[in-house]
Amino acid sequence: MARGRRGFGVWILLLALLVFGLAGAAAWWLFTRLPEMTVAAPEPALPDALMKAPAVLQNEIATLKQSNDRLAAGIAEAETLLKGDVCDPKRQAELDTLLQKIEFGAHLETPPSKIETAAKAPATGDGSAVLRNEALVQQLKAQTVFILAPTGGEDVMLGSGMVVGPGLVLTNRHVVAGSVGRDLVVMASTEAHPLLGRVKVLSAEPIGNAGDNYSDDFALISVSGPLSAPPLAMASAVQPLDPVIAAGFPANVISADKQFQDLRAGRAVGMPQVVLSRGDVRVVENQGGPTPVVAHTADIAEGNSGGPLVNACGQLVGINTFGIRIPGQNGMSNFAIGNGAIDRFLKSQNVALETGGTCSADRI
Repeated sequence: MARGRRGFGVWILLLALLVFGLAGAAAWWLFTRLPEMTVAAPEPALPDALMKAPAVLQNEIATLKQSNDRLAAGIAEAETLLKGDVCDPKRQAELDTLLQKIEFGAHLETPPSKIETAAKAPATGDGSAVLRNEALVQQLKAQTVFILAPTGGEDVMLGSGMVVGPGLVLTNRHVVAGSVGRDLVVMASTEAHPLLGRVKVLSAEPIGNAGDNYSDDFALISVSGPLSAPPLAMASAVQPLDPVIAAGFPANVISADKQFQDLRAGRAVGMPQVVLSRGDVRVVENQGGPTPVVAHTADIAEGNSGGPLVNACGQLVGINTFGIRIPGQNGMSNFAIGNGAIDRFLKSQNVALETGGTCSADRI
């Protein structure tokens, strides 16, 4: 019995050594081979929104910095005024004006709660193709701006304008002539905030009534922020019966716009919808003179001044400037200064617009 127990114990010992040996071999294999077989898990891809976030934040930071810089400059100027004789009526008036300007700018820089951002104007290639309604509407919404030009006191002149370059807007002289040296407001559907602008240059003052003596009526506005809409292209030719579209902000139409009502009442800073109207060229007058004038049948009214008149290809035909009502007759005769005079004025300011190809809609 003793030998049997010793033999059984030897077998158990050998079995235990075998198990421990296999376990050790397995541990050695895992320790030496597993690192070679391990594959690092791929890093999770960031969502597109997060990838784009830095650029968006940079734009917002730049906007806030610009606002803070203007506010800091205003505060510094106010502190300088306060160091003087605050009982001086002239100094008090200067301080009141400065504080109103700071407050006005702060309101303008508050993002409107609801503002429709028009799509960027589509490229028109050589400009020879007629644009579909949707494309033409989007282009004119992007390129036509709304102008509020204070003339002193509580009076504000309303008008229209068009983008002619980065931070540059073309309008009529008579829209902004009373605002030289003052901040004016430019609202564009492509921009989330109203922009402050200043009159950069005016054309020579016209002599007599516009209807009696055609003359240039232009102003160039320098805007404090970028305008993302590309400038219009010039029409290569304008002839009677060419179809045209007027774009702008006529007061008799936008007065019913909720955005404009809120803006006028100070409840919100929102841009009214651009108003479009179709018509035809009646005649191009004074073609041999310095200021050709396009008479047309597209409806315009006060507030359209400075807005573009384009053909069916979205090319600039003229700048809507005035209307004439003949006593005893219904309706208005509407006039736009032709693009030849526009081109001359802009080039004098080192601004040049491209000329598009012949518009196929003109070949009737």
